[in-house]
Amino acid sequence: MIRLEPPGGDPLRNMPPCADGCSVRFDALNHLKDVREVDIKSAAGRAEIHAACRDADVFLHNWAPGKAAELHLDAADLHATQPSLIHAYAGGWGDARVAAPGTDFTVQAWSGVASRIAAASGTRGGTLFTALDVLGGVVSTQGICAALLDRELHGHGAAVHSSLLGAADLLLDRRCDEPSPSLLQGLFSTADGVLALDCQTRQQHQALMRLLGGEADATSLARQPSAHWLDACHAAGIPASTAHADLALLAADPRLAPSLSQRAYRAVQSPWSFL
Repeated sequence: MIRLEPPGGDPLRNMPPCADGCSVRFDALNHLKDVREVDIKSAAGRAEIHAACRDADVFLHNWAPGKAAELHLDAADLHATQPSLIHAYAGGWGDARVAAPGTDFTVQAWSGVASRIAAASGTRGGTLFTALDVLGGVVSTQGICAALLDRELHGHGAAVHSSLLGAADLLLDRRCDEPSPSLLQGLFSTADGVLALDCQTRQQHQALMRLLGGEADATSLARQPSAHWLDACHAAGIPASTAHADLALLAADPRLAPSLSQRAYRAVQSPWSFL
């Protein structure tokens, strides 16, 4: 995978927190990519992109609306170089005419996702976790995979469009308002940590109430350590798991340690492997 960056490199490489002189977030997302610095504003830079696309399967960008056409790097331009190319645009607003930057937090606020998160969590505003960036990337990936499959079946390239607003629409789908099937679900404090519970059946809920001495909620879990309740819940057939409030403890958890790697910082390994 080739990542195109402007001359001098992407400024986001310096966004804190940093390890070994590079943003941890940036490195986690990009450390396996082959980086090329290209001046897309120059004719030579654009020619370099066209040349790279001759051997590429997918060209993906998230430039502002109209920028690709202005640079002569839109789907029509690159398909003239490589007809079987999948040209993907992961934008902010899609077809909506909104006079605001198409960034994660702006789209959260405009779409109503921030309000929904605030109502569900009892906080103000949305989430600093870039939820729409992540989900928008997933939606874009699904579109690209579908286009690649279509190319294998029918032998032609395609243009794929996705947006952060489209990802927000998925989160705001009315089906997300359906009540949880769980009778009791959440994170609860124990004497030494946090326990996650999910009683999806009346039998599981009744079994938990018996463990708690007939109390109607799970606040009495604070009487005993997590290990005590975990063993008791598993014996009673109640879905339960310990949870970590301190991220530094994840590496010591045998359930999670195999999924983590240690470089200049501890990182989550890719769940996929390719032969």
